[in-house]
This record gives sequence, structure tokens and C-alpha cells, in this order.
Amino acid sequence: MGEKSIWVYVDGKERWVRDFLKEKTWESRIYFLPGGDDKHARRSRMLHDINLWAMDFPVIYPRPSFLVLVSDQVRDDLYFFSRLEILSMIGYHVFLAAPPNNYRSEDDVEWPAALLDVVYSFEEKKEVW
Repeated sequence: MGEKSIWVYVDGKERWVRDFLKEKTWESRIYFLPGGDDKHARRSRMLHDINLWAMDFPVIYPRPSFLVLVSDQVRDDLYFFSRLEILSMIGYHVFLAAPPNNYRSEDDVEWPAALLDVVYSFEEKKEVW
């Protein structure tokens, strides 16, 4: 497998979150990025970062590039969803995992695997189990 990284967008307005970010960001391959509590600003930041990622990791065969997005808001966002479809059409392997509306990670011993119970594959245009 190639290089892996995880980007997490969080609301950095709370003091404890800012302190956490100072301590944890860059210590691992999990990058905690301030996304803010403004849905549109967070969406724009995510799309911008996905586009930068696509430029940094172009589709070069036979090395595949994968994008796995875990979000409960992308499926209903036509612009975001269509951007992910375009990435799939040009050769990226794009998957969307959307947790159920009533999902609470703190109650689930199978976290984070339970988030991936239902994954949408843009490549095959269907849900993958």
C-alpha cells in the first residue's frame, strides 16, 4: 500500500479543541484541521483540500489513488457529490461512508469499523457491504 493520511475537520472554536490540536496535530498521520462550525466554510475547505490532494497524487497507473470520505452530509450535497463522481471518472477510487443519522460513536464498541458498514462506491455506483 502507498502513502496514507487521515484528515479530520473539527470545530476549533472551543478552547479544549485548540489545545488538543496543538498537542496532537502532526504527531501521527492523522491531521486535525480547523473546519469551523460554518457548514459552507467547512465544505469549501474540504473540497479545496481534496483538489490539492488530487494534484499531489495524480492517477498514475498502476499505482492507484484512493479517497475514502466519512461524512453524513455529502450525499445530499449535489455539488460535492458530483465532484467526487468526477474524481472517480478520471481514475481515482472514491468511496463514501455515511454513518446513520442516529449513530453515536461513544456508544459503539465497533468504532470506527461500524462507520464502514455501508460504503458507497462511485466506481461501481452502488453500495458496497
